[in-house]
Amino acid sequence: MKKQILTLCSILMLNVMLFAGGGFTGKIVYSMDYDLPEAYEAQRAMLATEMSVYIGKGFTRTEQKTGLGDQIVITNLKTKITTILMNLMGQKIAITSEGVEEKEIKKDIKITEETKTIAGYKCKKAIYTVSAENQENNQIVEIYYTEDLPKELNTQFPGLNGYPLEYVIETQGMTITYKAKSVSQEPVDKNLSKIPDGYQKMTTEEFGKMMGAE
Repeated sequence: MKKQILTLCSILMLNVMLFAGGGFTGKIVYSMDYDLPEAYEAQRAMLATEMSVYIGKGFTRTEQKTGLGDQIVITNLKTKITTILMNLMGQKIAITSEGVEEKEIKKDIKITEETKTIAGYKCKKAIYTVSAENQENNQIVEIYYTEDLPKELNTQFPGLNGYPLEYVIETQGMTITYKAKSVSQEPVDKNLSKIPDGYQKMTTEEFGKMMGAE
């Protein structure tokens, strides 16, 4: 059970820094599809199949529903403090993180001739390659992005001249495909940036120790 929770938490953290800044406020809904190794197949029913991202003034909020309970990520764009809210079978935990210092990275972006329409937006395909210090293998991500939404909203793929509406990420032996189902520009309630009452606050390190992670 602890391994399953850590896996779900790792997937959730992939989505923390996708959106930041810009004049856009609204909601983006993504579908999530998985290519899992045989060892993870038993966990498929517990994984989220949809991700909703709220982009407010000064914050973002990412929501997923999993077989173990609801999971929410709130990021304060000014302080860079990120909080993961986990409601796991009645146990409410708020995991706070001050943010991670960025490593020096080298990136290569190749724009292809492939295009397709996603959630009503025309998108171009890019092959995004990143290499970082102390990292043996490069990370290669296939991205479909639109130039019709502000590129400033995207910080996960710096240098990309647009906003990603579909992308594929490999992590922990699994492949996850995120694809936007809808994009709506609308006001976002500032209360969505607040931690509800009743959550036990802890750091990422404290949560890892609780789960028995080294």
